[in-house]
Amino acid sequence: MHELIEHFCLRRDLSTNDPYDVWAARPGQWARRLFHVTPALGVVPAAALTGLDLLLDPARGRVYRKREYPAARAHAALALIPGVERSDVRETTACLEHLSWLSNNFSKGWEGIGWGVGFPFSVDADLSYPADTPYTTVTAYPLEAFCEYRRVTADTRFDEVIAQVGRFFWKAIPVLEEDAVAMATAYGPLRDRVVTNAVSYTMFAHAMLHRACGGAEGEDNVARVGKLYEFIRREQRPDGSWMYSPRGRSFIDCFHTCIVLKNLVKTDAIVPLGSCAEVVRRGYDYLGKTMFDERAGLFRRFAVSRRPSLVAFDLYDNAEALGLAVMMGDLPLARTLDAAVQRRFVEGMDVFSRVSILGHRMLRNTLRWAVMPYLNALAHLRQAESSSSGAKGSPGGGIDGREHHS
Repeated sequence: MHELIEHFCLRRDLSTNDPYDVWAARPGQWARRLFHVTPALGVVPAAALTGLDLLLDPARGRVYRKREYPAARAHAALALIPGVERSDVRETTACLEHLSWLSNNFSKGWEGIGWGVGFPFSVDADLSYPADTPYTTVTAYPLEAFCEYRRVTADTRFDEVIAQVGRFFWKAIPVLEEDAVAMATAYGPLRDRVVTNAVSYTMFAHAMLHRACGGAEGEDNVARVGKLYEFIRREQRPDGSWMYSPRGRSFIDCFHTCIVLKNLVKTDAIVPLGSCAEVVRRGYDYLGKTMFDERAGLFRRFAVSRRPSLVAFDLYDNAEALGLAVMMGDLPLARTLDAAVQRRFVEGMDVFSRVSILGHRMLRNTLRWAVMPYLNALAHLRQAESSSSGAKGSPGGGIDGREHHS
């Protein structure tokens, strides 16, 4: 465990290839935009680029340029936080380097400080994000890394960055829907779309800002946490699931479900949320019943899908599920899952992010998706293992019959 974490997270240069390499390149941007505007015309170049990307995957590092991704830096810093707590000099130094990089490399031209992915991205015929767009779904991770570093060290050097991230969430992110008790915020600083996991990230961000800021500003954050939580609670379906977006045609998948659940658990630990334990229990049970493949010991991507896929298993789904299982105290599942991940995705010091339906490993060492999320989860599994001999959760049904608590 520890060798793999240090192999990647102690690096000073985290530039990496990515599954979105083909769509970040100009031909991919054009094809994706055409497909969304005129599907009948765009399907051919989009399919051709998808096929070419699969063929080029073994040579990905020689075909596409590598990029630095803020999410990879943030996950690396978070994976090193247990080492910072142990006063490990190398891990503390590397963590500080990642945080310093984040403090100097954020999206410019918006209120406050936020981070994105650094390339243009077309979502549908009416929505395309410019390359410098910061997203709530990315910004929450650097904020968490800064807040966790401050929590374990009492070092205040990044307090102004935290304050500016607070400004981003308060001033740059529009409220798209609101009533007396609930609200839904945007994915980014555009008046764009309601996405369930993005609302959950914003909820968790306001909880972190409450803990960091305190005072009257902290109370304002608490009020917003409550309204964002109420939206998420309302949108949970009777079976315990959430649609990726509750508006329009959508889907249900593993890693977005895990993200909503982990943000609920983390937020509830800072700002107690009424009935959150039951909301989380139902979502966690749904996750296990619909997406856990007992035979493989891994989670599949979709419970409700919009299109077929050549991917059998994705590391991102299993990284998020691993981290969630650790948070839930479901260490039996976490151990089982990590053993399966090691078998299917890890080869020596290389980590692959996808396994095809033919069993081929793809996307070697793509840090944003999903090596760093996996290492972050692995670091916290290691920490939980070291502090618990049995680590049984409180009574209640977990995935595959295991116990858990929220």
